[in-house]
Amino acid sequence: MSKPIVLFTSLAALVCAGCAAQSHDLAPASLSAGGGGQPPHIDAVTFKDQPSASDLVQPEIHFHAPNGDARLIRQEVVESTGPAFKLEGGPIEAPAAKQKAGAVYTKDLRCGPGAYRVKVRAYLVDRAGDHSNTVGYTIHCNGG
Repeated sequence: MSKPIVLFTSLAALVCAGCAAQSHDLAPASLSAGGGGQPPHIDAVTFKDQPSASDLVQPEIHFHAPNGDARLIRQEVVESTGPAFKLEGGPIEAPAAKQKAGAVYTKDLRCGPGAYRVKVRAYLVDRAGDHSNTVGYTIHCNGG
Protein backbone atom coordinates (compact mmCIF):
# COMPACT_ATOMS: atom_id res chain seq x y z
CA MET A 1 0.00 0.00 0.00
CA SER A 2 1.34 3.45 -0.90
CA LYS A 3 1.95 6.04 1.77
CA PRO A 4 1.90 9.79 1.01
CA ILE A 5 5.26 11.44 0.45
CA VAL A 6 5.87 14.76 2.19
CA LEU A 7 7.24 16.87 -0.63
CA PHE A 8 8.97 19.46 1.51
CA THR A 9 11.10 16.99 3.45
CA SER A 10 11.93 14.17 1.10
CA LEU A 11 12.26 12.87 -2.40
CA ALA A 12 11.20 9.28 -2.79
CA ALA A 13 11.40 6.60 -5.42
CA LEU A 14 8.60 4.08 -5.40
CA VAL A 15 8.86 0.86 -7.38
CA CYS A 16 5.84 -0.73 -9.04
CA ALA A 17 6.58 -3.58 -11.43
CA GLY A 18 9.54 -1.77 -13.00
CA CYS A 19 8.01 1.69 -12.72
CA ALA A 20 8.94 4.26 -10.11
CA ALA A 21 8.43 7.92 -9.40
CA GLN A 22 10.12 10.85 -7.76
CA SER A 23 8.31 14.05 -6.88
CA HIS A 24 9.21 17.55 -5.78
CA ASP A 25 7.83 21.08 -5.64
CA LEU A 26 8.96 23.18 -8.59
CA ALA A 27 7.59 26.53 -7.50
CA PRO A 28 5.48 28.14 -4.79
CA ALA A 29 1.78 28.72 -5.36
CA SER A 30 1.12 31.35 -7.98
CA LEU A 31 -2.12 33.22 -8.27
CA SER A 32 -3.69 34.27 -11.52
CA ALA A 33 -5.85 37.36 -11.81
CA GLY A 34 -8.74 35.26 -10.44
CA GLY A 35 -8.11 36.28 -6.83
CA GLY A 36 -10.65 33.81 -5.44
CA GLY A 37 -9.03 33.40 -2.04
CA GLN A 38 -6.87 30.47 -1.05
CA PRO A 39 -5.69 28.41 -4.04
CA PRO A 40 -5.59 24.60 -3.97
CA HIS A 41 -2.34 22.93 -2.91
CA ILE A 42 -0.71 19.69 -4.08
CA ASP A 43 0.62 17.94 -0.98
CA ALA A 44 2.27 14.82 -2.45
CA VAL A 45 2.52 12.47 -5.41
CA THR A 46 2.56 8.74 -4.75
CA PHE A 47 1.96 5.67 -6.88
CA LYS A 48 -0.35 2.71 -6.28
CA ASP A 49 1.41 -0.64 -6.01
CA GLN A 50 0.97 -2.65 -9.20
CA PRO A 51 1.02 -6.38 -9.95
CA SER A 52 4.34 -7.65 -11.24
CA ALA A 53 4.84 -7.61 -15.02
CA SER A 54 2.19 -4.87 -15.39
CA ASP A 55 2.89 -1.77 -17.46
CA LEU A 56 0.11 0.10 -15.61
CA VAL A 57 1.22 3.14 -13.61
CA GLN A 58 -1.22 4.97 -11.36
CA PRO A 59 0.02 8.31 -10.04
CA GLU A 60 -1.96 9.59 -7.06
CA ILE A 61 -1.88 13.36 -6.65
CA HIS A 62 -2.80 14.21 -3.05
CA PHE A 63 -4.17 17.73 -2.64
CA HIS A 64 -6.38 19.97 -0.59
CA ALA A 65 -8.43 22.96 -1.64
CA PRO A 66 -9.37 25.29 1.25
CA ASN A 67 -12.32 26.68 -0.74
CA GLY A 68 -13.35 23.22 -2.03
CA ASP A 69 -13.40 24.52 -5.59
CA ALA A 70 -10.50 22.86 -7.46
CA ARG A 71 -11.94 22.18 -10.90
CA LEU A 72 -9.15 20.74 -13.03
CA ILE A 73 -5.63 19.43 -13.12
CA ARG A 74 -3.09 20.39 -15.74
CA GLN A 75 -0.24 17.96 -16.44
CA GLU A 76 2.43 18.18 -19.08
CA VAL A 77 5.35 16.04 -20.10
CA VAL A 78 8.52 18.04 -19.58
CA GLU A 79 10.93 15.39 -20.86
CA SER A 80 10.85 11.77 -22.01
CA THR A 81 13.82 9.55 -22.73
CA GLY A 82 11.63 7.09 -24.59
CA PRO A 83 8.66 7.03 -26.93
CA ALA A 84 6.15 9.84 -27.09
CA PHE A 85 4.24 9.75 -23.82
CA LYS A 86 0.74 11.21 -23.80
CA LEU A 87 -0.47 12.69 -20.54
CA GLU A 88 -3.54 14.80 -20.13
CA GLY A 89 -5.08 16.71 -17.32
CA GLY A 90 -8.73 16.52 -16.53
CA PRO A 91 -11.58 17.61 -14.33
CA ILE A 92 -11.46 17.25 -10.56
CA GLU A 93 -14.57 15.36 -9.52
CA ALA A 94 -14.08 15.25 -5.74
CA PRO A 95 -16.87 16.98 -3.79
CA ALA A 96 -16.07 20.27 -2.01
CA ALA A 97 -16.07 18.73 1.48
CA LYS A 98 -13.57 16.07 0.39
CA GLN A 99 -11.32 18.68 -1.26
CA LYS A 100 -11.27 20.73 1.94
CA ALA A 101 -10.33 17.66 4.01
CA GLY A 102 -7.85 16.32 1.44
CA ALA A 103 -8.51 14.46 -1.80
CA VAL A 104 -6.62 12.35 -4.35
CA TYR A 105 -6.63 12.64 -8.14
CA THR A 106 -5.68 9.37 -9.86
CA LYS A 107 -5.04 8.68 -13.54
CA ASP A 108 -4.21 5.25 -15.01
CA LEU A 109 -1.26 5.37 -17.42
CA ARG A 110 0.39 2.67 -19.54
CA CYS A 111 4.17 2.62 -19.93
CA GLY A 112 4.34 0.26 -22.88
CA PRO A 113 7.54 -1.58 -23.83
CA GLY A 114 11.07 -0.42 -23.18
CA ALA A 115 12.89 1.23 -20.30
CA TYR A 116 12.55 4.99 -20.15
CA ARG A 117 11.88 7.97 -17.92
CA VAL A 118 9.16 10.62 -18.15
CA LYS A 119 9.34 13.91 -16.24
CA VAL A 120 5.95 15.47 -15.57
CA ARG A 121 4.83 18.86 -14.23
CA ALA A 122 1.37 19.21 -12.62
CA TYR A 123 -0.76 21.90 -11.02
CA LEU A 124 -4.42 22.46 -10.12
CA VAL A 125 -6.76 25.29 -11.12
CA ASP A 126 -9.76 26.39 -9.08
CA ARG A 127 -13.02 28.01 -10.22
CA ALA A 128 -11.58 31.53 -9.73
CA GLY A 129 -8.64 30.68 -11.99
CA ASP A 130 -6.11 30.49 -9.13
CA HIS A 131 -3.28 27.96 -9.60
CA SER A 132 -1.86 25.62 -6.99
CA ASN A 133 1.83 25.05 -6.45
CA THR A 134 3.49 23.30 -9.38
CA VAL A 135 4.83 19.83 -8.61
CA GLY A 136 7.20 17.77 -10.70
CA TYR A 137 7.40 14.01 -10.61
CA THR A 138 9.22 11.36 -12.61
CA ILE A 139 7.82 8.09 -13.92
CA HIS A 140 10.44 5.36 -14.39
CA CYS A 141 9.05 2.84 -16.85
CA ASN A 142 10.49 -0.66 -16.81
CA GLY A 143 13.56 0.39 -14.86
CA GLY A 144 14.31 3.48 -16.99
